[in-house]
Amino acid sequence: MKYGDKHMQHVYQVQLKGRLQLAGENLQHFEVDILRLVRLAYPTAPPEFLEQLSIQHFIDGLRDSETQQALRLGRHRSLNDALSHALKLIAAKVASRGHVKVRRVSAVDEAPGQDDVWE
Repeated sequence: MKYGDKHMQHVYQVQLKGRLQLAGENLQHFEVDILRLVRLAYPTAPPEFLEQLSIQHFIDGLRDSETQQALRLGRHRSLNDALSHALKLIAAKVASRGHVKVRRVSAVDEAPGQDDVWE
């Protein structure tokens, strides 16, 4: 391994450590970039190690803390599995937001005006 390669591995490791999901960045793009950085940072590591490291950095870098917490509770065999679980959690959260709970309704009786014309 050349000095330049070793230096670049260190650069990729630092980038990986600081990589967080950007505002507006979808989960698929974030997952692809995590996988890219892991492979560049540890090019000679065994595939099982790379997979676990990818999962860990993917979860750690998520913007949504509830999704992050739920993923930490699960056992994910692959980064794709973690991504799939995250997408399901986000979809459920979005679907749940669509239901508005009404606590109170008030009726206002307006005085009859010119708009109230009965024929």
